[in-house]
Formats: sequence, C-alpha cells, structure tokens
Amino acid sequence: MREIPNHGLAEQKRLLCSNSDPVVSIYLPSRRDAPNEPPVSLRLKNITRDASGALQAWGLSDDETARCLRPVTELKDDLLFWRQPPAGLALFLSPDQAYVCRCPLSFTPQVFVDRRFNVLPLLPLLQHREEYFVLALSLNHIRLIQASPFDAKDVTPRDVPRSLESFLGPKSREKQLQFHTGVAGSSPIRPAVHHGHGGCREGAVRKRDILRLFQQVDSRLHGYLHKSSQPLILAGVDYLHGLYREANRYPRLIPQGLRANSALYTPTQLRALTWPLVAEHFRARRREILHHCRSLMANGHASVSLSENLVAAHHARVATLLVNAHDHHRWGSFDEQAQEVEILNTYRPGAEDLVNRTVAESLLSNAEVHTLDPERFSIRAATAAIFRYAA
Repeated sequence: MREIPNHGLAEQKRLLCSNSDPVVSIYLPSRRDAPNEPPVSLRLKNITRDASGALQAWGLSDDETARCLRPVTELKDDLLFWRQPPAGLALFLSPDQAYVCRCPLSFTPQVFVDRRFNVLPLLPLLQHREEYFVLALSLNHIRLIQASPFDAKDVTPRDVPRSLESFLGPKSREKQLQFHTGVAGSSPIRPAVHHGHGGCREGAVRKRDILRLFQQVDSRLHGYLHKSSQPLILAGVDYLHGLYREANRYPRLIPQGLRANSALYTPTQLRALTWPLVAEHFRARRREILHHCRSLMANGHASVSLSENLVAAHHARVATLLVNAHDHHRWGSFDEQAQEVEILNTYRPGAEDLVNRTVAESLLSNAEVHTLDPERFSIRAATAAIFRYAA
C-alpha cells in the first residue's frame, strides 16, 4: 500500500479525484482516546466488513471484493506502521491501487463505495490552505514559521539575521559589557561596575540597535514574502512588538500578536498558541466570500443549487466553492450526456455522492474550496459557488 503524506494531499488531488468504478474510501480514528474505545485492529476489522458488504451490493464477486480489501488486512499486521499512529487514517482502495494517508484529523469511522474516492472528510486538508506566518521575535533567536491549523515548519531565509549579536558583529558583546572605573571617596580605586544584558537600562540604550535589526529583518523578509497573500503574526515579549511594527512594511501584518518569550517554543507550539489569534482573520475572509456569492446570484454568476453547481464544476466554471460542513452527502446521479442531475432522498447501491463529485470536479479545475460552519455563516445549502463566467 502506497503512503501519501498529509502535506502532499493537495498535490495528490488528481489521484484522489480520479474516476473509477467502484472504489472504496475508508476513514477511521487510529488512536484510542479512552480505555473503553475499541483498538484499531477491531475498528479495521469492523469497517472492512462494512466495505465488503457495500462492494458486493455494487455487484463485485467475493474474489474481487477480497482482492480490493486485501491491503487493509496487510496494513493491520504491519507493526512498523503502527509504531507512531496518527490521529486518523484515510484509505483509498480499488482492485488496481491502494493508498493510505496518516492525517492530523481524528475521523468518525466511515466507509464509502462510489465511482470516485470520497474526499469530503479530507476537506480541511484539501481546501484552500489557511496558511499564515509567525515571526518569532527574540534578540537571540529570530525565526519565520509557516503554519496552518495542522502543522508548522521553520522557513527562515538564510540571509535573515538570527540575533542582535550576529547583526551588530563580533564586537557587540564587548559593547554589551561596559567596564567602568573611577574614584570613590578617598580610595583611588573604584570597584568595577558592569552594565550587561538584562539590565533595566538596556531597553532604552539598545532601542536604536534593535530597531535597525528589525529593519534589516523586514528588508530580508520582503524578498521572501512580497508575493505572499498570507497573514503575518508577531510572537515575542511585549516591547519587541512595537519596535517591529515601526520597522514593518509587510501589508498583511495583523493587529493581534502573541506576547510571550518566543524562544521558549517550538514551531508546533507557536502554531498552537497563535492559531486562535489568526483564525478570525480567515473566518472574516470566508464571510466576505459568502457575501460576494450572494451578491452575484441575481446575474447568474453564483448559485446555491447543487445541481447547477455540479454541472458548472464539470465544465470547470467554478471559481470558488463553499461547502456546508454539516451537510456533506447528497446521493444521486449525473448524466453527463444529458447534463441532468437526479438527487435521491436516500442512498441506494450505485448512487453517487453528488457533493463529493462537485468538490472533486472543482479541485481538478483549481477552484478555491472552503468549508463553512452553518452555525457561524448562516448557510443552509449543501454548496454555494461563484462562477468564472455565467452559463
């Protein structure tokens, strides 16, 4: 079974959205969060039984079903694979191919048999990436972190100064430690007085040097970030925020910031601390898209009709697709020749998940896809779409 890294899912979307009849998509949590939860081996056994019944309902023979599901049995016995279990597993199976993805999401156990792999549970990973940058400010350890709701990595360009000392040069430590002597009372010798790092005066004395450091950091980051549309958030002790904002020229630096000693945290920890501060930025972006979608409906450049959106996605007309996070699955059929969509009230063998197909066709044409929580965004339809052009 071939493994797809979760950070490579966007690149693998053509594979995941491929059309084949039938294929199996399996999602399940792979960690036990409580002692009374069943082990992964039992979950795999139960979900394989469900998949077997669904494949046979589609008309596959016992031998064809067994061949399709054999990789699941092999994975269950792969001790090396289970040494570091992820939060969730996604498995994609057909008689000719088998793929597994370790995911940072803990899925509800689900199995789908359809004409294409069902990617809806993966939408948080496949949708328009909610990525952002964290600039970790510390006089001894400056880093640029690229983060998302699920991961983080250090992407600091090589030419960005990493500390105040490296910026000022090798003599900076001599300047930080000042040695003074003089006359005290009748004695010709005065004890040495050291004003070193951490002194109360240092903030005022070194403010100019810190500002110059941040101006250079901003200048070096400009070449890395100038084509980016991702927001930037600062992380550092309080007084460094104001100094960096004075030096900053990046237009998408957000007002919120993490006020803490960033040098104490790994990129993963910084992601966890900053994501709650950045999340509202992305929610505001989705609200703008939904408002824009509603404003375009009158002239035919947008729709909340699943049938209309599926046909538009099939013809690569969808520019932006919004998917109701609580209303994923609608079963039916799509006659490509007649361009007609039939929506069923309940599932029946051979039916297709029309929301999944709309998402898959949209991803294949590089549409921007977002999931929306209906409680936050007042959306009742299964999908809403903005078209590249009217029909």
